[in-house]
Amino acid sequence: MLKQLHKLVLLMALWILGCLQVLGQYYTAPDRSFRIAFPGLPVEKKQLVETPLGEIPMTTYLFEASEDLVYLTALSDFPKDSLRKFKPDSLLRKTMVGIQKTLGVEALDLVVPLKKDNYPGLSFRGKSKDLWVVYELYLLDSRLYQIGMLSGNGYPLDTKIETYFRSFELLEGAFMDGLYRASPDAGFKVAFPRKPKTSVQTINAEKNSITIHLFIAEMKNQGIYMVSYSDLPDDSLKNENPQKIMGRAQTSILQNLGLPEPGSQGKRFLGEHPGIHFLAASQQMRVSFQLFLVNGRLYQVGVMSPVGLFNDRMANDFLRSFDLD
Repeated sequence: MLKQLHKLVLLMALWILGCLQVLGQYYTAPDRSFRIAFPGLPVEKKQLVETPLGEIPMTTYLFEASEDLVYLTALSDFPKDSLRKFKPDSLLRKTMVGIQKTLGVEALDLVVPLKKDNYPGLSFRGKSKDLWVVYELYLLDSRLYQIGMLSGNGYPLDTKIETYFRSFELLEGAFMDGLYRASPDAGFKVAFPRKPKTSVQTINAEKNSITIHLFIAEMKNQGIYMVSYSDLPDDSLKNENPQKIMGRAQTSILQNLGLPEPGSQGKRFLGEHPGIHFLAASQQMRVSFQLFLVNGRLYQVGVMSPVGLFNDRMANDFLRSFDLD
Protein backbone atom coordinates (compact mmCIF):
# COMPACT_ATOMS: atom_id res chain seq x y z
CA MET A 1 0.00 0.00 0.00
CA LEU A 2 2.74 2.44 0.89
CA LYS A 3 4.47 1.62 -2.38
CA GLN A 4 1.42 2.94 -4.21
CA LEU A 5 1.53 6.01 -2.00
CA HIS A 6 4.93 7.00 -3.31
CA LYS A 7 4.46 6.55 -7.06
CA LEU A 8 4.05 10.31 -7.36
CA VAL A 9 7.64 10.79 -6.24
CA LEU A 10 8.82 9.21 -9.49
CA LEU A 11 7.13 11.98 -11.45
CA MET A 12 9.04 14.55 -9.42
CA ALA A 13 12.30 12.89 -10.34
CA LEU A 14 11.43 13.10 -14.03
CA TRP A 15 10.67 16.80 -13.65
CA ILE A 16 14.11 17.37 -12.15
CA LEU A 17 15.97 15.57 -14.91
CA GLY A 18 13.95 16.92 -17.81
CA CYS A 19 12.45 20.31 -16.98
CA LEU A 20 15.16 22.45 -15.37
CA GLN A 21 16.75 24.96 -17.69
CA VAL A 22 18.80 28.14 -17.55
CA LEU A 23 16.80 31.19 -18.52
CA GLY A 24 19.32 33.94 -17.92
CA GLN A 25 21.22 35.93 -15.29
CA TYR A 26 18.87 36.09 -12.33
CA TYR A 27 18.46 39.17 -10.18
CA THR A 28 17.06 38.59 -6.67
CA ALA A 29 15.28 41.47 -4.94
CA PRO A 30 16.92 42.65 -1.69
CA ASP A 31 13.89 41.51 0.34
CA ARG A 32 14.00 38.10 -1.39
CA SER A 33 10.41 38.51 -2.55
CA PHE A 34 11.15 37.63 -6.18
CA ARG A 35 13.81 36.94 -8.75
CA ILE A 36 13.83 37.49 -12.50
CA ALA A 37 16.29 37.12 -15.38
CA PHE A 38 17.27 40.69 -16.26
CA PRO A 39 19.81 40.84 -19.13
CA GLY A 40 22.07 42.82 -16.78
CA LEU A 41 22.13 44.45 -13.34
CA PRO A 42 19.05 46.69 -12.89
CA VAL A 43 18.87 50.08 -11.20
CA GLU A 44 16.55 50.38 -8.18
CA LYS A 45 14.24 53.41 -7.92
CA LYS A 46 11.72 54.31 -5.22
CA GLN A 47 8.84 56.73 -5.70
CA LEU A 48 5.28 57.55 -4.67
CA VAL A 49 2.61 56.83 -7.28
CA GLU A 50 -1.10 57.56 -7.60
CA THR A 51 -3.31 54.46 -7.70
CA PRO A 52 -7.05 53.74 -7.48
CA LEU A 53 -6.45 53.27 -3.73
CA GLY A 54 -4.55 56.50 -3.22
CA GLU A 55 -0.85 57.36 -3.16
CA ILE A 56 1.42 54.42 -2.34
CA PRO A 57 5.20 53.78 -2.42
CA MET A 58 6.54 51.76 -5.35
CA THR A 59 9.97 50.19 -5.87
CA THR A 60 11.03 49.73 -9.49
CA TYR A 61 13.98 47.77 -10.89
CA LEU A 62 15.03 49.01 -14.35
CA PHE A 63 17.50 47.74 -16.90
CA GLU A 64 18.09 49.74 -20.09
CA ALA A 65 19.19 47.18 -22.67
CA SER A 66 19.48 49.83 -25.41
CA GLU A 67 18.10 53.24 -26.33
CA ASP A 68 14.99 51.47 -27.60
CA LEU A 69 14.42 48.72 -25.02
CA VAL A 70 13.85 48.84 -21.25
CA TYR A 71 13.12 45.94 -18.87
CA LEU A 72 11.36 46.64 -15.56
CA THR A 73 9.90 44.91 -12.54
CA ALA A 74 8.07 46.92 -9.88
CA LEU A 75 6.34 46.13 -6.61
CA SER A 76 4.02 48.15 -4.42
CA ASP A 77 2.18 47.38 -1.19
CA PHE A 78 -1.40 48.54 -0.75
CA PRO A 79 -2.92 49.17 2.69
CA LYS A 80 -4.77 45.95 3.43
CA ASP A 81 -7.93 47.70 4.56
CA SER A 82 -8.17 49.62 1.29
CA LEU A 83 -8.30 46.41 -0.77
CA ARG A 84 -11.84 45.79 0.40
CA LYS A 85 -13.00 48.46 -2.06
CA PHE A 86 -12.02 46.42 -5.12
CA LYS A 87 -12.07 42.84 -6.30
CA PRO A 88 -8.64 41.61 -7.48
CA ASP A 89 -9.65 41.51 -11.17
CA SER A 90 -11.05 45.03 -10.95
CA LEU A 91 -7.87 46.38 -9.30
CA LEU A 92 -5.67 44.71 -11.93
CA ARG A 93 -7.68 46.28 -14.75
CA LYS A 94 -7.64 49.70 -13.09
CA THR A 95 -3.86 49.37 -12.77
CA MET A 96 -3.65 48.52 -16.48
CA VAL A 97 -5.66 51.64 -17.34
CA GLY A 98 -3.34 53.72 -15.13
CA ILE A 99 -0.27 52.37 -16.95
CA GLN A 100 -1.95 53.16 -20.28
CA LYS A 101 -2.50 56.77 -19.25
CA THR A 102 0.98 57.19 -17.76
CA LEU A 103 2.75 55.83 -20.85
CA GLY A 104 0.35 57.31 -23.40
CA VAL A 105 -0.68 53.90 -24.74
CA GLU A 106 -3.50 54.54 -27.20
CA ALA A 107 -4.53 51.01 -28.18
CA LEU A 108 -4.34 47.56 -26.58
CA ASP A 109 -3.57 44.62 -28.85
CA LEU A 110 -3.97 41.89 -26.23
CA VAL A 111 -5.49 41.52 -22.74
CA VAL A 112 -5.38 38.07 -21.09
CA PRO A 113 -6.15 37.02 -17.47
CA LEU A 114 -3.30 35.06 -15.83
CA LYS A 115 -2.43 33.21 -12.65
CA LYS A 116 0.92 32.93 -10.88
CA ASP A 117 1.09 30.29 -8.14
CA ASN A 118 -2.73 30.59 -7.94
CA TYR A 119 -2.61 34.38 -7.53
CA PRO A 120 -4.58 36.52 -10.03
CA GLY A 121 -2.79 38.32 -12.84
CA LEU A 122 -3.29 40.17 -16.09
CA SER A 123 -1.21 40.31 -19.27
CA PHE A 124 -1.54 43.03 -21.89
CA ARG A 125 0.20 44.56 -24.90
CA GLY A 126 -0.33 48.02 -26.28
CA LYS A 127 1.20 50.78 -28.38
CA SER A 128 1.28 54.50 -29.03
CA LYS A 129 2.90 56.38 -31.90
CA ASP A 130 6.45 55.67 -30.71
CA LEU A 131 6.15 53.21 -27.81
CA TRP A 132 5.26 49.50 -27.63
CA VAL A 133 4.69 47.93 -24.20
CA VAL A 134 4.29 44.36 -22.90
CA TYR A 135 3.14 43.92 -19.28
CA GLU A 136 2.15 41.33 -16.74
CA LEU A 137 0.53 42.25 -13.42
CA TYR A 138 0.12 39.99 -10.39
CA LEU A 139 -1.69 40.65 -7.11
CA LEU A 140 -0.23 38.68 -4.19
CA ASP A 141 -2.51 39.46 -1.24
CA SER A 142 -1.88 43.20 -0.78
CA ARG A 143 1.25 43.41 -2.98
CA LEU A 144 1.12 44.28 -6.68
CA TYR A 145 3.90 43.12 -9.01
CA GLN A 146 4.41 44.71 -12.42
CA ILE A 147 6.72 43.13 -15.02
CA GLY A 148 7.21 45.05 -18.22
CA MET A 149 9.17 45.60 -21.42
CA LEU A 150 9.07 49.00 -23.16
CA SER A 151 10.31 49.34 -26.74
CA GLY A 152 10.69 52.28 -29.09
CA ASN A 153 11.06 50.07 -32.15
CA GLY A 154 8.11 47.70 -32.33
CA TYR A 155 7.28 44.83 -29.99
CA PRO A 156 10.35 42.94 -28.71
CA LEU A 157 11.05 39.52 -30.20
CA ASP A 158 8.78 36.80 -28.81
CA THR A 159 11.82 34.85 -27.60
CA LYS A 160 12.96 37.82 -25.51
CA ILE A 161 9.46 38.32 -24.10
CA GLU A 162 9.11 34.63 -23.25
CA THR A 163 12.54 34.42 -21.60
CA TYR A 164 12.02 37.49 -19.43
CA PHE A 165 8.44 37.01 -18.29
CA ARG A 166 8.67 33.25 -17.71
CA SER A 167 11.74 33.76 -15.51
CA PHE A 168 9.77 35.70 -12.88
CA GLU A 169 9.54 33.71 -9.64
CA LEU A 170 8.07 34.47 -6.23
CA LEU A 171 10.45 33.68 -3.36
CA GLU A 172 9.98 33.19 0.36
CA GLY A 173 10.21 36.93 1.10
CA ALA A 174 6.92 37.43 -0.74
CA PHE A 175 5.08 35.66 2.05
CA MET A 176 4.31 36.74 5.59
CA ASP A 177 7.22 35.26 7.51
CA GLY A 178 8.83 33.01 4.93
CA LEU A 179 6.72 30.06 6.11
CA TYR A 180 4.10 28.55 3.85
CA ARG A 181 0.96 27.51 5.69
CA ALA A 182 -1.39 25.05 4.05
CA SER A 183 -5.04 24.82 5.00
CA PRO A 184 -5.79 24.30 8.72
CA ASP A 185 -6.62 20.65 7.98
CA ALA A 186 -3.09 20.08 6.65
CA GLY A 187 -1.63 21.12 9.98
CA PHE A 188 1.89 22.10 8.92
CA LYS A 189 4.09 25.06 8.02
CA VAL A 190 7.40 25.04 6.16
CA ALA A 191 9.77 27.48 4.43
CA PHE A 192 9.19 26.65 0.78
CA PRO A 193 11.54 28.71 -1.44
CA ARG A 194 8.46 29.74 -3.43
CA LYS A 195 4.74 29.14 -3.20
CA PRO A 196 4.14 25.47 -4.00
CA LYS A 197 1.72 23.93 -6.45
CA THR A 198 -0.79 21.65 -4.81
CA SER A 199 -2.62 18.52 -5.88
CA VAL A 200 -4.77 15.82 -4.31
CA GLN A 201 -5.00 12.20 -5.44
CA THR A 202 -6.94 9.26 -4.08
CA ILE A 203 -5.48 5.77 -4.45
CA ASN A 204 -7.89 2.85 -4.13
CA ALA A 205 -6.53 -0.35 -2.60
CA GLU A 206 -8.23 -3.66 -1.89
CA LYS A 207 -9.54 -2.73 1.55
CA ASN A 208 -9.03 1.02 1.87
CA SER A 209 -8.43 4.18 -0.12
CA ILE A 210 -5.74 6.71 0.71
CA THR A 211 -5.91 10.40 -0.15
CA ILE A 212 -2.53 12.03 -0.80
CA HIS A 213 -2.07 15.79 -0.49
CA LEU A 214 1.01 16.97 -2.38
CA PHE A 215 2.80 20.34 -2.26
CA ILE A 216 5.64 20.91 -4.75
CA ALA A 217 7.89 23.94 -5.33
CA GLU A 218 10.14 23.52 -8.35
CA MET A 219 13.16 25.83 -8.38
CA LYS A 220 14.96 26.18 -11.69
CA ASN A 221 18.61 25.08 -11.49
CA GLN A 222 18.11 23.90 -7.89
CA GLY A 223 15.61 21.08 -7.67
CA ILE A 224 12.26 20.20 -6.18
CA TYR A 225 11.06 20.88 -2.63
CA MET A 226 8.07 18.83 -1.59
CA VAL A 227 5.75 17.97 1.27
CA SER A 228 3.06 15.32 1.16
CA TYR A 229 0.73 13.96 3.79
CA SER A 230 -1.82 11.19 3.99
CA ASP A 231 -3.94 9.71 6.76
CA LEU A 232 -3.21 6.01 7.10
CA PRO A 233 -6.00 3.46 7.65
CA ASP A 234 -6.53 2.40 11.26
CA ASP A 235 -5.84 -1.26 10.53
CA SER A 236 -2.33 -0.54 9.23
CA LEU A 237 -1.55 1.48 12.35
CA LYS A 238 -2.62 -1.38 14.63
CA ASN A 239 -0.52 -4.01 12.90
CA GLU A 240 2.86 -2.20 12.74
CA ASN A 241 4.84 0.16 14.95
CA PRO A 242 5.69 3.67 13.68
CA GLN A 243 9.34 2.93 12.85
CA LYS A 244 8.36 0.00 10.63
CA ILE A 245 5.74 2.09 8.80
CA MET A 246 8.24 4.85 8.12
CA GLY A 247 10.90 2.32 7.18
CA ARG A 248 8.58 0.85 4.54
CA ALA A 249 7.86 4.36 3.25
CA GLN A 250 11.60 5.05 2.98
CA THR A 251 12.14 1.84 1.02
CA SER A 252 9.33 2.74 -1.38
CA ILE A 253 10.80 6.20 -2.03
CA LEU A 254 14.24 4.78 -2.79
CA GLN A 255 12.89 2.03 -5.04
CA ASN A 256 10.66 4.36 -7.06
CA LEU A 257 13.52 6.81 -7.58
CA GLY A 258 15.97 4.06 -8.46
CA LEU A 259 18.29 5.01 -5.61
CA PRO A 260 20.57 2.74 -3.57
CA GLU A 261 20.46 2.33 0.19
CA PRO A 262 20.80 5.62 2.09
CA GLY A 263 24.27 7.07 2.53
CA SER A 264 23.21 8.20 5.99
CA GLN A 265 20.07 7.89 8.06
CA GLY A 266 18.88 8.51 11.58
CA LYS A 267 15.97 9.30 13.87
CA ARG A 268 14.31 12.69 14.16
CA PHE A 269 11.49 13.94 16.33
CA LEU A 270 8.77 16.49 15.70
CA GLY A 271 7.98 17.38 19.27
CA GLU A 272 6.97 14.04 20.76
CA HIS A 273 6.23 12.47 17.37
CA PRO A 274 8.72 9.99 15.89
CA GLY A 275 10.47 10.51 12.57
CA ILE A 276 13.38 9.44 10.40
CA HIS A 277 15.79 11.27 8.12
CA PHE A 278 17.85 9.86 5.26
CA LEU A 279 20.16 10.95 2.44
CA ALA A 280 20.65 8.98 -0.77
CA ALA A 281 22.28 9.58 -4.15
CA SER A 282 22.86 8.04 -7.54
CA GLN A 283 25.08 9.29 -10.35
CA GLN A 284 22.26 11.58 -11.48
CA MET A 285 20.21 12.51 -8.44
CA ARG A 286 20.58 13.33 -4.75
CA VAL A 287 17.74 13.41 -2.23
CA SER A 288 17.25 14.33 1.41
CA PHE A 289 14.01 13.23 3.11
CA GLN A 290 12.44 13.24 6.52
CA LEU A 291 9.28 11.32 7.46
CA PHE A 292 7.05 11.85 10.48
CA LEU A 293 4.07 9.92 11.79
CA VAL A 294 1.70 12.24 13.66
CA ASN A 295 -1.48 10.72 15.09
CA GLY A 296 -1.90 8.39 12.12
CA ARG A 297 -0.87 10.97 9.51
CA LEU A 298 2.30 10.34 7.52
CA TYR A 299 4.21 13.48 6.51
CA GLN A 300 6.97 13.25 3.91
CA VAL A 301 9.27 16.25 3.50
CA GLY A 302 11.97 16.11 0.86
CA VAL A 303 14.40 17.84 -1.47
CA MET A 304 15.43 16.24 -4.78
CA SER A 305 17.98 17.64 -7.19
CA PRO A 306 20.49 16.71 -9.90
CA VAL A 307 23.76 15.83 -8.14
CA GLY A 308 25.73 18.88 -9.27
CA LEU A 309 22.99 21.29 -8.23
CA PHE A 310 22.16 19.94 -4.76
CA ASN A 311 22.56 22.65 -2.10
CA ASP A 312 23.09 21.13 1.37
CA ARG A 313 22.43 24.35 3.27
CA MET A 314 19.15 25.10 1.49
CA ALA A 315 18.01 21.49 1.81
CA ASN A 316 18.74 21.42 5.56
CA ASP A 317 17.08 24.81 6.09
CA PHE A 318 13.96 23.58 4.32
CA LEU A 319 13.74 20.28 6.20
CA ARG A 320 14.34 21.86 9.61
CA SER A 321 11.76 24.59 8.97
CA PHE A 322 9.00 21.97 8.83
CA ASP A 323 6.75 22.09 11.88
CA LEU A 324 3.19 21.46 12.98
CA ASP A 325 0.89 24.46 12.80
